[in-house]
Amino acid sequence: MAKDLIPIELGKLPWDEGTRAESLAKVYDHVTGDARTAIRWYQESRKPKKWVATALRSSAVLLLSLSGLVPLVAAVFPPPTGREFNPLVTSLMVALAAALFGIDKFFNYSAGWMRYVRTGLTLRTALSEFEFEWQISRAAWTAPEPTTEQTGEMLSRCNVFAARINAIVTEETHAWIAEFQASLAQLGESVKAAEARVEAAEAKRIEAARTGALNVSIKHNGETYAGPFRLRVNGDAQGRVFVGPNVALVDLPAGPHKLAAEVSAGGTVHRGEFSVDVVPGRTSEASVTVVPVA
Repeated sequence: MAKDLIPIELGKLPWDEGTRAESLAKVYDHVTGDARTAIRWYQESRKPKKWVATALRSSAVLLLSLSGLVPLVAAVFPPPTGREFNPLVTSLMVALAAALFGIDKFFNYSAGWMRYVRTGLTLRTALSEFEFEWQISRAAWTAPEPTTEQTGEMLSRCNVFAARINAIVTEETHAWIAEFQASLAQLGESVKAAEARVEAAEAKRIEAARTGALNVSIKHNGETYAGPFRLRVNGDAQGRVFVGPNVALVDLPAGPHKLAAEVSAGGTVHRGEFSVDVVPGRTSEASVTVVPVA
């Protein structure tokens, strides 16, 4: 992996008569050297990102393609063993593809690769323009040694070019920081959502461990009654009207419960009571026989 970009100090240079040309050459070599170092850094750093991004994206696309192709192949060419195709295989492929896309997006492999390519091209364009402008200005010298005005102009060109290179690198760095912060924020939201799902599942599990269900059937004249009847739970004055033959009561607190059933048949009221223990996390069966009320 490429090392971080480290600026090289220019140091102090003499600008007396007879030394200006040599000092300008050193300044030129310094600023162009920094630019070439930055270009090489982006060229080297983009390669690992390109390989990883290509591998992740290609694998994800392949999995998505197979998720649609495999069920068709299984339908056209069923296994000789007679086993049916498991649709969960398709779901697994899609989930893996989504995971690969997520990894690429979180670590910014594709985005970083494209950003490095763009920044490298921008740096090369800036360097090429500066080199030609430098040669044009250098050709205007009428003597091997530049004048004071020409020296100042050439130094200003170097200063503008160095500032342009730094601005390009700074812009790319800020883009990387923004992408990284966005990835961290997205990860934080995903973690919170996952924690919420885990807490909800745990709460549901705890609640299920505290409650149970009950299947109730009514016996009338020795047979299971399929008509309407009123059922009261734990002394409820109103109760609820159900239609047989079987009624499911869910989310009942675990423990003993007293239920009373009432049936109106043939102009006569029939009633019956029974007690049952609700087992947490399970469905119990209960049957009550109703008899005519004297």
